[in-house]
Amino acid sequence: MERQTHELVAEAFGAAPELLPLLPALFADFTALGGWPDKVATILRESAQLPQEAAVVDLGCGKGAVSLVLAAELGYRVTGFDLFEPFLEDAASGARAAGVHHLCSFEVADIRDRAEAVAAFDVAIFAAVGAGLYGDYSDCIAAIRRWTRPDGYIVISDGFLKQPIPPGAKFPGYGYYERHDEALHQLTAHGDAFAEGSRGSLRLTRSIVSS
Repeated sequence: MERQTHELVAEAFGAAPELLPLLPALFADFTALGGWPDKVATILRESAQLPQEAAVVDLGCGKGAVSLVLAAELGYRVTGFDLFEPFLEDAASGARAAGVHHLCSFEVADIRDRAEAVAAFDVAIFAAVGAGLYGDYSDCIAAIRRWTRPDGYIVISDGFLKQPIPPGAKFPGYGYYERHDEALHQLTAHGDAFAEGSRGSLRLTRSIVSS
């Protein structure tokens, strides 16, 4: 049986479903929920070759922190999807306050159900949502690349294991994490490459990886 929306949202925040009505108040003072808006903007500015008004999809956009920075600083047209409507209301309000509401749109949707129905984007952002939503990184890239044009970019903000998880240890929500070399292998399993970044961290042409 497919999990209900409230269960998916609760899992993303590591909270019990009955606590969901409290999340807007608990996160009232937080605008960026895990993603690094300025870093994502810097990576795209320095490492991606994009049209002036690139079309970007922000998957699991939360309050839209990344979306707003890309619209305000780079002039990109951004579409954000998330399951939690109160956060999307904050995102829309933030776009109006920043004067970029004409460049941003936000919609309640399960991103796993929409990839086959949407137009291709120049960039797909998957920041601080977790590859585990789709499976391992290979499954994640296979799903997200359907959102982008053939020469598009993917930005993922996530982590990898410095050391293997000890046998028998349980870390809920982190089961898909791999060592660095295996994570890179999975991220390029479908023929994608990393665009060279001037900052020399993870090389970011079809996939950009922000970690």
